[in-house]
Amino acid sequence: MKTKTVTVEEQRELGIRRVQYPPAKAATVAADLPARQPAASALAHPDLVTDMSIAPNATSYVEMRTSAQDRAWGYLISSIPRTFFFSLGLTLVAILTTGINLITGIVLLIVTFALVEMISYGYTLAISPEGTAHYEARQKWAILRYEQRQRWQHYGRQAGPPWWIVALRIVTGKGGNHEKG
Repeated sequence: MKTKTVTVEEQRELGIRRVQYPPAKAATVAADLPARQPAASALAHPDLVTDMSIAPNATSYVEMRTSAQDRAWGYLISSIPRTFFFSLGLTLVAILTTGINLITGIVLLIVTFALVEMISYGYTLAISPEGTAHYEARQKWAILRYEQRQRWQHYGRQAGPPWWIVALRIVTGKGGNHEKG
């Protein structure tokens, strides 16, 4: 099969693509209207593959390259003010309602800020591309552990109990096919 690329002009000639009409004007005579050609007869060749994937005139290509460090800095830039003001508000409420002193309030501010920032960053990291890759790797290892556990159980059923368990049973007289003499 041969492949033929159809240009925009050919598509307009075949009637597949609409003709770019001039600004609207009143068509008073039928002869002013463009004539349409039947499109089915032009595409009826069974051995002709028509490729109509022609790029438009104005294309845009967006290339976005980020790294884990870029995402981490972006997270810090957006989250530190929010976390700080949340911690400050919580500390002011604690100072006003419980009457703690200023030094304890500053310690509470720092501890609250660090705790909230670590929890929110952990959550953000878990849903980031690195976090999903880490989750995928953990799930693959979990499947391998499960398969290995099943395989060893199957091997154990095929081989019977280990020799030391059989010896222990003989010595203690519990189980086994031996006769007491």
